[in-house]
Amino acid sequence: LALVLVAGAAGGYFAFRDSDTDAPGGAAGTNTLLDFEPITDEPEEVWSWSTDDGVARAAAVKKNGDVVIAHTPTGGDTELLVASDGDAEERGTLEVDPEGFIGQLIDEDLLIAVGSGGEVEGFSLKDGESRFVLEDAHFEDDTEYGALVTSAGETMLMDSETGEERWRVPNTDQTGVEVRDDVTYLVSDGELRALDTETGEEDWTVETFASGEGTLEAAEDMVVLSDGSSVKGFDPRSGEELWSEDISNAMLDDLGLDTVVAVSTTTTTDDGGVEAIILRADGEQGRVPIDTSSATTEQGVSITTVRIDGDYYAAVPATRTIYDTDGEEAGSLESGIVLPTSDGYYVRDSMEQVTYYDGPGGEEAWRFDVPEGHRLDGIGSRMLITGDGSEVTVFE
Repeated sequence: LALVLVAGAAGGYFAFRDSDTDAPGGAAGTNTLLDFEPITDEPEEVWSWSTDDGVARAAAVKKNGDVVIAHTPTGGDTELLVASDGDAEERGTLEVDPEGFIGQLIDEDLLIAVGSGGEVEGFSLKDGESRFVLEDAHFEDDTEYGALVTSAGETMLMDSETGEERWRVPNTDQTGVEVRDDVTYLVSDGELRALDTETGEEDWTVETFASGEGTLEAAEDMVVLSDGSSVKGFDPRSGEELWSEDISNAMLDDLGLDTVVAVSTTTTTDDGGVEAIILRADGEQGRVPIDTSSATTEQGVSITTVRIDGDYYAAVPATRTIYDTDGEEAGSLESGIVLPTSDGYYVRDSMEQVTYYDGPGGEEAWRFDVPEGHRLDGIGSRMLITGDGSEVTVFE
């Protein structure tokens, strides 16, 4: 999550990112900076698909605009279909009972599905076969070599074509896994490790803190680690410690390519809010106050990275404010959940309305009302997807 401190703040929609771009981002379905292209004019309906047996919803979007639909007939297993212009072709049936979809396609073929029992399945849309099913697992990230998955205290890279395990390493600490420039970063047994993503070979390792929970984030010129009592920056090439800041219980997220923002969940301002600390390779840059009293339950206390005309900004829905990476106020927001695109951003008001803004000052380009009886189910490059449980409708 992009520093969202309320569980489920993403609201149930799935954001399908384009992995060809170089912007920072995380697994789709989160509020981190996503890479899909926005719709610049008011959306219009282009096609729909429906079933009269069971339920259906969008699961992923391919680069050519085809939509992967998950259809669960009454009393049956979930089948996957690929739809274009309202025509759908069945590709196969999942082995897991899906609790939800991360909605991430790897190499346009491998779909990651999350099972209700904590399983992670990699399903090939090419031949309709399950590539792998891992029990009690967590999908970490997609790479050009395959899917990074953590299970039973180990992180492994699963090949996107064969489904075979390419490498496996211990991952005992709950800090997550970060990938940047073909390097995978993780913390295990109190050590920060940098691994070659293709081979799993270790580039460097440094002792950080006693084994336990923390938060990890990788930017262009630094790797940032929160250990509960402090936040430290490390050189991504050597592991050398660059700086250390006394920030307790901090959640981290990237803000542009070279900046990380930390929010302490325990350090409060004079008025009872919290502070977001902006960090770069040379340390702290500034602080942004967040008045938590104005936050709705859905908004939580969150900071979302948006990119406008090549510049990065921090959108803070709780205070309806946008800041630049120096911590200076740059614009304002309407209430709602911010959904970043490759340029500009959407604001979702409940699941019934989406507005697109193409400037930090809140310049509205268009406002879209979700059809009655539907809810916003997905966002892809130059498309919005709505659904009512049995019908999937695409707008461009």
